[in-house]
Amino acid sequence: MLIEDSINYVVRDKIYTRSIELIKNNCEDEDTCSLSDHILDRFCFDFLPQIHNIIEQFILESFSMERILYAGNYPQLCQLTLVNFTQELAIRVLADESHFAHIFKNQITHLVVLIDYIESRSYDDLRINVFQRIFSLLTTLTDLDFGQCSRSLHPVLTFNNSSADGCFSSTIVNLRINVRTFDDCQCLLDGRLSQLRTFIVRIDFISNSKLSVNNTDILHLECFSLTSYNQTLDYESHVVPLLCRMRYLQQLTLYVIVTIRSTFIDGIHLSNEILDRVPQLQTFNFNIITYADANNQ
Repeated sequence: MLIEDSINYVVRDKIYTRSIELIKNNCEDEDTCSLSDHILDRFCFDFLPQIHNIIEQFILESFSMERILYAGNYPQLCQLTLVNFTQELAIRVLADESHFAHIFKNQITHLVVLIDYIESRSYDDLRINVFQRIFSLLTTLTDLDFGQCSRSLHPVLTFNNSSADGCFSSTIVNLRINVRTFDDCQCLLDGRLSQLRTFIVRIDFISNSKLSVNNTDILHLECFSLTSYNQTLDYESHVVPLLCRMRYLQQLTLYVIVTIRSTFIDGIHLSNEILDRVPQLQTFNFNIITYADANNQ
C-alpha cells in the first residue's frame, strides 16, 4: 500500500509528471529494454489518462511507444526521446496517416532518435525510412538529435545531391548527427537547413571529397562541433576551408587525427589558419592529434 501511495503521489505531482521516462535499464549490458506488461498496463490504464494533458516530455522505447501514445491525447507534449527506434516503427508512425501524426506534425519541437544499430546498416534505408520522414512530417521541429544506442557502434547517414533532396527544413535550429563522409557534412551545410545555429557532427571519414565546394559564408551557424576518430590526410584541404566559411561562429569544438604532415599543428597554425579567420569566435575546444613525418622535422 505504501508503494501504491507513493506512485499515486508522484503521478499527481506536476513537477514529476511533466517529463516521463518509461524505459528500463539493463544493468548487465548497459542497454535499455521494455517495461513489463503489468507495469505498462498500470501506466496506460490508470496513470496516464489522469496526467496526459500536462505531460511535456516522453522518453520511450520502441516496443511500448505506440501503446503509451494511444493512452492519451498529450496536448502539451513537445519533447520526445525514442530509444531503440527501428525503421519498421518509423515507417508506421512517421506517416501522415498515422494515428499520432498530429502530435509529430504540430507539437514536437525537440526530438532525440536513438537508432537500433543492428537494423540500420543500410545507409539508404536509414536515410529514406527514418531521417527523411522526420523532415517531411515534423514541421515544427527545432532540435534534432539523430544519435546512437551503442557507445562503440553508431549508425551513420550518407547523402548525395539527389538523395538529400528530401532533407530541407526552415525550422531546425540545432542538429546532432553521425555521417559517413565529409561530403555528407558539407551537404547539410549547403543552405538546406536555413535556420541552423548549432551543428554537432561526427564524421567517419574525412577524405576524397567529390562535391563542388560552395565557398560562400555559412551565415547563421553559431556553434559547430566536428569529431572524427579516423585518421585523415585532408585536414588542410577539407576541414580548414570549411571552418573559414563560418565567419560568424562563436563556439567551435574540433577533434581530428591528422596524419603524414610535415609539421605539428600548433598554436601558431591554429591562430593563423582558424582563429584569425573566424573573428567572432569566443570558445574553441580542440583535441588535434598530429602524426608528423619525422624526416621533415
